[in-house]
Amino acid sequence: RSRAERYLSKAGQSPEAVYARGNCAALRGDYGMAESLFGQAAERGVAEAAAALERLRTLQAAPEPDAPVRGKTAKAGQGSK
Repeated sequence: RSRAERYLSKAGQSPEAVYARGNCAALRGDYGMAESLFGQAAERGVAEAAAALERLRTLQAAPEPDAPVRGKTAKAGQGSK
């Protein structure tokens, strides 16, 4: 666990602490947990959490960076330059 996560484990359950835990989860790639925590914080009035939740959902809905675009695929051994 990171130093921030250790600190937040003692920070209680304030909406701001829940939001901060959501940020830690997002940074470590645990997007399901981040979504849950951002949702909880947003329901409890943290405007930043609502915005973070929307950004997270937008990113999750976006295509993968290496995914083919509009049916185009790169041939083996050829990358985009």
